[in-house]
Amino acid sequence: MKLEILLPKKKDILIYRVSNFQIFKEYNIVDASKVLNIFILIKSFLYPKTSSKYLNYTIEYINLCKPKYVITFIDNDSRFYLLKEKFKDIIFISIQNGHRSIIDDFFSIKEYKNLQCDYMFLFNKYILREYNKTIKSKKKVIGSFKNNQVKVIKYKKNRIIGFISQYSEKGNQVYYKKKDIKILWKDHFEAERVIVKILSEYCYDQNYKLMIILRSNLKSEKKFYKDLIFNKCNWNFSRRSSPYDGYKILDECSYVFGVDGTLLYESFSRGKRTGAISIRSTILQKRFKVNMKGHRYCWPYETTENGPFWTHTNNKKQILKVIKNVVKMSNYDWIRLQKKYSQLMMKFDYQNKSLFKELKLIMKR
Repeated sequence: MKLEILLPKKKDILIYRVSNFQIFKEYNIVDASKVLNIFILIKSFLYPKTSSKYLNYTIEYINLCKPKYVITFIDNDSRFYLLKEKFKDIIFISIQNGHRSIIDDFFSIKEYKNLQCDYMFLFNKYILREYNKTIKSKKKVIGSFKNNQVKVIKYKKNRIIGFISQYSEKGNQVYYKKKDIKILWKDHFEAERVIVKILSEYCYDQNYKLMIILRSNLKSEKKFYKDLIFNKCNWNFSRRSSPYDGYKILDECSYVFGVDGTLLYESFSRGKRTGAISIRSTILQKRFKVNMKGHRYCWPYETTENGPFWTHTNNKKQILKVIKNVVKMSNYDWIRLQKKYSQLMMKFDYQNKSLFKELKLIMKR
């Protein structure tokens, strides 16, 4: 936690909570979990407006800065949608930054009611409809802001298969708990254990190189995968030095596989041959007898059990079928599939032309 003494300068745009989007660094950022201004903190304690200390600090910060627009990329922070009621004359804008689920995410939180903002910019029309149930706002589809910022680089076809890691060092911490059901994070990652073993064997048999697209540079993440990979397989780890490196790594691979993370959907939107082995929900439901539909591929859209490039079936034969389909499908057939399903997940809009066009219109009003 960092403490500040100097008061922030007044600027038209305020960013709610820290994000890794570098193009917005010139604006004020209010994030009581990262930086606290001592003067604003004291004032928020002396004159509380709500029962939430976090919200009280944010409200005082806004009162001091007097922005015209407040923008967040943390679309699943329900507290943001309580601010509009306090500041009727300020425009509040939310931009989706990650794939959403029911478990341990926005749609599992029932703490607040009457949520609202002025505008939301979202991945696809299905998540738009889901947000319509809980947040009052104008909503538009733009795809993934972060993904759209990075140009697609066309590499020559190679024999590299990428696997997207969603690893977290939470291990024995609780992922989900309800009554007598307790799911740990290590249970959550059973899907990765199944898939990587099968995928690494396939890479060895078919002479492909397996690249694990790391989520972090943690030693524990590397050890997790080292223990899973078939020992004769030719493989390595990707290296990330910036928040945007993941997209460059995707472009380097000829084929990409994963379970259900944001980067998997972004890979497909970039035109990459992408396979979704979304067996997490299947494994957890069978073992713990709990509904995990939020982990199914393309949630909240209800996909079939199996498709041309996805499966929910925890079966080696079916998993290999998806891998082979993605790798061996003709370019003509893949382009047709990509066009058919891109609107289901997200479109790719390089440099976010449609978003910035909308923002200019909003700020002219």
